[in-house]
Amino acid sequence: MNKRLRDLREDHDKTQSDIGDLLHMSQTGYSQYETGSNDIPTYVLKNLAKFYNTSVDYILGLTNETKPYPPATGGNSMDKFKVNKEAEKTSSISRTIRIKTETYNKLMQLGEEYGISFNKLINQCIDYALENLEE
Repeated sequence: MNKRLRDLREDHDKTQSDIGDLLHMSQTGYSQYETGSNDIPTYVLKNLAKFYNTSVDYILGLTNETKPYPPATGGNSMDKFKVNKEAEKTSSISRTIRIKTETYNKLMQLGEEYGISFNKLINQCIDYALENLEE
């Protein structure tokens, strides 16, 4: 899988920084996916497959077929990769409050799983922390 990630990136004439920006993460964070140091969250795999116009199975090395699967019926299909505007607006939060990339990615994943916007999830975390601070 790691070689496929690098090959796909290089075939599209992109740098690790370019892909990191696309995923709203640092070059180092993305590099850890390519080297296999960190596991790739599902939502990142989906976004990479959309961007590269291939399947998650291809990225994972489960198939040699590069063509993506047809869109699922009844769901929201994306003809082109679109940057998540919510993530674009809030990606600066992780840099501003200096949370680890993996923590930021986990929060994004939780928000996606529970249908909560990233901003709302962060605000709930901050409210909880403030309520439980010892004075």
